[in-house]
Amino acid sequence: MTTTHQGDNQQDLADQQHLAERLSHFDLFSWEDQRVKWELFDYARGKCPVAHTDGNGGFYIVSRYEDVRRVMEDWETFSSTESPLVPTGVPSLCPIDDDPPIQSAARQLLNPLFSRKALAPYEEAMHQTARDLIDAFVDRGSAEILNEYAGPYVGRMLTKVIFNDLTEEELNAAQQLALAVAEGARAISKSG
Repeated sequence: MTTTHQGDNQQDLADQQHLAERLSHFDLFSWEDQRVKWELFDYARGKCPVAHTDGNGGFYIVSRYEDVRRVMEDWETFSSTESPLVPTGVPSLCPIDDDPPIQSAARQLLNPLFSRKALAPYEEAMHQTARDLIDAFVDRGSAEILNEYAGPYVGRMLTKVIFNDLTEEELNAAQQLALAVAEGARAISKSG
């Protein structure tokens, strides 16, 4: 026989209400929310599998596999257009912010540029970039993986691949410009 106490039930209810409130204001770029996101997503899966948040201008959080799969496969119902989480001032980041047929055509053009064969000449640069980024935080024993590794890695390597005819000095200037644009977008999203 299981015995529950009224105090335990009240605490559970308070915890559930706190999670529901926090989820309704979830901010994808908030350090505070990042610390509790897995608890929030677990709550969403069990209590509100398609949750709406007013964070980042408002968006839906789809938390169950079956629902995520449906959203990803049904672009006509769940469009990628006009839904940036971070306002960049750029009308579209094709192919990310587009739906078929534009996305399909863009990917058909871009995919060969990112094939294994096309990227093979950049393999050493990829390894070196990864080492440099990891060296910047390895002694701390932790990192914010998106901002300290993934974002800078993709930015640096895309710049190197796209602008492969630049001198090292020009390449560094292009990378600094790309970082400044990204920082500007982040500042706009925080103030807006």
